[in-house]
Amino acid sequence: MSLAAAAGGVAATTGEDTSVTTVAPAPLAVADVPTVPDVIEEPIDPGASVELESAPVADAPGMSEGQEAAGLAASDPGEEMPSGSGEAVEPGEPGVAAPDPTPLTDDTSPLASQLRAQAEVPEEATGPVNLASALLPPMLPDFAAQREAVNAEKERIAGLVQERQAQLQAEAEARAAEEARKADEWVMPLENYRLSARFGQAGRMWSSGRHTGIDLSAPSGTPLYAMQDAVVASTGYAGAYGNRTVLRLADGTELWYAHQSRIDVEPGQVVRKGDRIGAVGATGNVTGPHLHLEVHLEDESEAVDPLPIMKEHGLRP
Repeated sequence: MSLAAAAGGVAATTGEDTSVTTVAPAPLAVADVPTVPDVIEEPIDPGASVELESAPVADAPGMSEGQEAAGLAASDPGEEMPSGSGEAVEPGEPGVAAPDPTPLTDDTSPLASQLRAQAEVPEEATGPVNLASALLPPMLPDFAAQREAVNAEKERIAGLVQERQAQLQAEAEARAAEEARKADEWVMPLENYRLSARFGQAGRMWSSGRHTGIDLSAPSGTPLYAMQDAVVASTGYAGAYGNRTVLRLADGTELWYAHQSRIDVEPGQVVRKGDRIGAVGATGNVTGPHLHLEVHLEDESEAVDPLPIMKEHGLRP
């Protein structure tokens, strides 16, 4: 017996009997058809977030190995993404975060950068201390180098102080020497003079037969000054010297001022260099007004040539 499909039913046949029996199909009732539930459209809450689950993607031609491994299919950036309600949702709408178009690579990934920095640490440098030392600037291995640097700086400062001290001492000595030189300098006993006679000249004009000093001719009344700080040893009339003033210096040297027209100091008086002590005159053994100047190295000693002594003390008559 065999079954054969026929129009409007099923035919059953046997090997011997070729009669056909037609079975009419049972009519379908409306109640037997399953009904599809109505889709209830609910409003989308703007504050709610929409979670999208990625469906597995089958292998498709044209996909790269990186896209296959990540499970991402190439899509058109301009296409709209469907939401759960069947409506298109724009990336800029509230509750939906727009995806970052920049792909994460070895250059932009923070994790990749951290792993690469850790990989660059030498094999023997393990542990948090060694990792920190690799990231921090190098430090001195111990305090010995620091101590040596501090000692070197102290020695440098000590040498600098000693050098400056020696410089100050040299400057003080130079100032003292300059002050001593200035203090040892003499001043001329008068101004606007003429050297009219030198030491040692012979002639019957001098009572000893030779000249015992120098003559500086000037008009009568020309002021006379102390050549150096001194004490007035004596004043008064002294024969051929006329009116004479004797000044004694600190080292015992005496300066004799002769033929004065007037005397302005008295014995025992201290005079300073440049003080006025009298005036030029023509008293005593003279032929005209002038200053007769004598230099005696010690009291009551013989006179010496005044010109070399005056040059030693900075004067050029």
